[in-house]
Amino acid sequence: MKIEKFVEFETEVEIHVDIDDIASAIIEDREKSRHAMLRGIINFHKFMEAMPDDIVSECNSEQAKIIAGFFEKQLVRFKSI
Repeated sequence: MKIEKFVEFETEVEIHVDIDDIASAIIEDREKSRHAMLRGIINFHKFMEAMPDDIVSECNSEQAKIIAGFFEKQLVRFKSI
């Protein structure tokens, strides 16, 4: 995962965060992680809602299949709660 963020002194930096870093952070503080998860899901929802259909339609069939599979897997996770 790569995140680009502007910091106060107005210099652009790149921060590389891999899945192991994320997993370690989740394990360290479950309460903060739960709040971060909810914020992340809300931000992702806003991102997806803002994505124009014409950009989404530029995905090829393989990309669409992978993305749909991801969403289906996550749907099952949350519906099982």
